[in-house]
Amino acid sequence: MSRSQSEVGARLGATAMAGMERWRDRLALVTGASGGIGAAVARALVQQGLKVVGCARTVGNIEELAAECKSAGYPGTLIPYRCDLSSEEDILSMFSAVRSQHSGVDICINNAGLARPDTLLSGSTSGWKDMFNVNVLGLSICAREAYQSMKERKVDDGHIININSMYGHQVSPHSVIHFYSATKYAVTALTEGLRQELREAQTHIRATCISPEVVETQFAFKLHDKDPEKAAATYERIKCLKPEDVAEAVLYVLSTPPHVQAPWPLFALFRLFLLIWGRDCGQKRGFPLKEVGREKPSPSMGVAIQSSRLPPLLALLPPSPPSLPPSQFSSPVLASWLPPG
Repeated sequence: MSRSQSEVGARLGATAMAGMERWRDRLALVTGASGGIGAAVARALVQQGLKVVGCARTVGNIEELAAECKSAGYPGTLIPYRCDLSSEEDILSMFSAVRSQHSGVDICINNAGLARPDTLLSGSTSGWKDMFNVNVLGLSICAREAYQSMKERKVDDGHIININSMYGHQVSPHSVIHFYSATKYAVTALTEGLRQELREAQTHIRATCISPEVVETQFAFKLHDKDPEKAAATYERIKCLKPEDVAEAVLYVLSTPPHVQAPWPLFALFRLFLLIWGRDCGQKRGFPLKEVGREKPSPSMGVAIQSSRLPPLLALLPPSPPSLPPSQFSSPVLASWLPPG
């Protein structure tokens, strides 16, 4: 096990980790848990004592991860479940099984997603449908069913987390991911829609969107499956985020108290993750682009987080970036926030 895998959450501090105690023994659903971000998130939650249903179309890797977690003596449990997120029938069957065997879902982490190299001018309709069915419809069905599961059990502190992408906030010049980017823009809109509907329902269930840019997973190799050299170059040209970085962001948002409106959790996140100022995160205050921890600014890297119950970040920012030692960080991250409304 790598150092990063064994220490997910270590940088968050005692206060944030204490916030995870309320989730101990409760159930989280993580989609796309067979590798990459999903596997890292599932492991991190099991380390924190949660029961985690990890689903994917194939569960061999999840079964291996479950055995590793058990062997390591983590306090939680990982439960593999085979589910095709492009099939509503499969999704409904999974939620039914969770209801009958574990009462229901308290946390839903919509991580599953895929990309096909189908451009807008010459791409195949089948490739577009594959992306839309998983990235948009599958996510929406899981969010709906998770909310209904919480509502019927009178769970008022649940959390729905959508793992999005920075391509859901900016369109890349690379044509092979234009349709993929459209599905991620949909995730951005869906998360804001969830926020509004949850507020209208007068519930304290939260909706959060976490948007990484380049994370070192098998994603590029699946996108460029006929050109492995091009896929490898994707991760070699820049210092990428690791799946554990995103898992740590998930732990952070889960650790915030149900009533959180105070600024202190924001600056905890700030010190851990916010390394780029300017453009996406600072334009409304006129911040110059400045990056801490890298010699050359790279505004394309990052993680954007928008959450339904965190105060507006921009109103809390100091007039200049904090001075942080470069050695603390492995990769730059952007944060952009939606106000709670």
